[in-house]
Amino acid sequence: MSQDVFSKVEFSSPSAAWRGKPFWSWNGKLEKDELIRQIHVLKEMGMGGYFMHSRTGLVTPYLGEAWFDLTNACVGEGDRLGMESWLYDEDRWPSGTAGGMVTANPAYRMKFIYMAKLPGDGFDLDAWEKSEQHPLGVWYCRLENEIDIFNVTKVTATTPASVLAGKTVLAFCIRPMASGSFYNGYTYVDTMKREATDEYIRLTHEAYKKHCGHHFGKGIKGIFTDEPHRGPFMSGFSVTDGTCADRNCLVPWTETLFDTFASLYGTRVEANLPALFLRENGAPVAPIKAQYVETSLRLFLDNFVKPYYAWCDANNLPMTGHVLHENSLSCQVSTNGSMQRNYPLMHIPGIDYLCEHGREYWVAKQVDSTARQFNQPWILSELYGCTGWQMNFESHKAIGAWQALFGINLRCHHLSWYTMAGESKRDYPASIFHQSPWYKEYAFVETWFARLGYFRAQGKPCCDLLVLNPVESVWGRVYPKAIAGMEAKDAEIKALEKQYAELFHKLAGNQIDFDYGDEGLLAEHGSVTALGGRALLRLGAMTYTTVLVSGVDTVRGTTLELLKAFTSVGGRVIVAGKSPNYVDSLLSDAFASLPVAACDVSDEALVAALRDHTPQRVFIKDRGTGVTARDVFCQLRAATDGYYLTILNMNRDHGIDVDVKLEGVEGSFIEEWDLETGTAELLANGGGQMPVFSTTLNTSQARCFRIVKQRALEMPAKAGTTNTISP
Repeated sequence: MSQDVFSKVEFSSPSAAWRGKPFWSWNGKLEKDELIRQIHVLKEMGMGGYFMHSRTGLVTPYLGEAWFDLTNACVGEGDRLGMESWLYDEDRWPSGTAGGMVTANPAYRMKFIYMAKLPGDGFDLDAWEKSEQHPLGVWYCRLENEIDIFNVTKVTATTPASVLAGKTVLAFCIRPMASGSFYNGYTYVDTMKREATDEYIRLTHEAYKKHCGHHFGKGIKGIFTDEPHRGPFMSGFSVTDGTCADRNCLVPWTETLFDTFASLYGTRVEANLPALFLRENGAPVAPIKAQYVETSLRLFLDNFVKPYYAWCDANNLPMTGHVLHENSLSCQVSTNGSMQRNYPLMHIPGIDYLCEHGREYWVAKQVDSTARQFNQPWILSELYGCTGWQMNFESHKAIGAWQALFGINLRCHHLSWYTMAGESKRDYPASIFHQSPWYKEYAFVETWFARLGYFRAQGKPCCDLLVLNPVESVWGRVYPKAIAGMEAKDAEIKALEKQYAELFHKLAGNQIDFDYGDEGLLAEHGSVTALGGRALLRLGAMTYTTVLVSGVDTVRGTTLELLKAFTSVGGRVIVAGKSPNYVDSLLSDAFASLPVAACDVSDEALVAALRDHTPQRVFIKDRGTGVTARDVFCQLRAATDGYYLTILNMNRDHGIDVDVKLEGVEGSFIEEWDLETGTAELLANGGGQMPVFSTTLNTSQARCFRIVKQRALEMPAKAGTTNTISP
């Protein structure tokens, strides 16, 4: 977001837009007077609004007349108090079933291709085909290590039993997801099927429009979609009991998938299903796997995300929320394919990060990258949901601060309980509401975050570096149990995950800003341009002087061609570590022909290579040792009135004294804007035109500085440091 004018008043007393909007858990028999009372409690807690969210324990009929009457009453009271009301699109989660009303129709239920490994001895093809409602085909092979297949041959009615003796039979069929209580007696929905999405929108969104549409774009600010996904890809995640004997041997399927695959790639995936699931001739990477992930991702985007977005856009009801599941490369491949492909198709893209002790900071960096590239000023995070009653304000700050640093400015607290009676008390703790003894003090925390969000939104990012997202390097490597649930088990995928995490820390820990570039988005929106004699790679609204390729072992042919065009006009590509040796998941040395700058993956070599090619603007050193303060992350943004620098100590155990130096940043006056008091003070500048200053960061502490050429406001000189949000 680029704010035109920084407002001292807005920083000091942030408006509702910058304040959190928790999941308000509607989880009992709803009474109007109690709902109205609770809106006042949320206001007292410093919140800016709420998401009205059906949860476990709900007694009032979901999407019934009383439901809509109460929704309108809450919108009216929230509007009167200057608070934002937001809708939630499902009975509990994940989104897409309308509480089971969609999937009451079997045609709309999630379906899979299932692979059964069977002994060849005694296998009866006719009997097997009669036992399955939708058989696809059977092959026999020599199986090694449970995943490598050799001499794969189709089984037909004329295949002799003697040929199958001692072999492994691979039998494939379509299996519907088994019904379960979590889905109100039905299943999850086929999100790759447009008719299912249309029915879901008819039952949910159109119903809200009928009863509450007069509030759209006014008192009702938008709608949250929660964890929609296209189904697990050989990971077994979220598959109900009774679906099949081995839930790891499933890939998502819909009726149009085979023809869509053929139209994209000119081959029939159903003719080579063994290679989709296993490793033919032991090959670690196979194009058919990556192609299937791409096909299913496109079907999900085209048939769920895009029509959802289009309906919201046409009805002045901004779409927000998050898809499942962002924490790692493996998580993305397991349930979606690529998170970044989803984000441009949401008005307000989002993530969830529910745990206290996780350190997957790249989750926020990834969505922030796409938001920058597609001019999306707001980014949501659903947070705190798996923490517990013991969480103190210091922990609330620590979990939220790094997310805010990397662009999160719409905080959705998980969870604020309407009641804790009955089974409702067993929902994810804690209740960030009147059930917690500290609720009257929480406004201090929420105001701190609102100020941080407002300050962090000023100007535009100072970012010249694009990092190629390695997620597609996982696509062609998946087989049953390569990813178990959400965790990588395959050694090569684990190595990719390790490099992905390490690269983030090398860059962020050296105060080098960057964006992730998704290969699918680059294929659709990437181009090469020039400005002032400099070659630039453009992705949407952002331009980059340098592309970094590291921890990537396969690239698209379209990516290779884009980088060729970029380097041909003087663009800089740096390869840290090994070059990709696959193109479109086929072994190739084509990438090696690119004129790139190569370096090893050590901190020193990587940072030196980047500084040779890309200007670094922020240097933060430990005052005691003189070395780079690796636990201090930062964001620098340029605005018409100056530069806005936010720095954050990521260490939750130790504080640090630091020296901060900025290069290429003109401004003689350094202002510190205090997140706890809402006031500002003038710092001493030891560097003349190029700012240099010192400061102290306590544990998980953020500090905000504005660097200006001339003083715009009268303010006192800086006297000392405090950190009053403490354990």
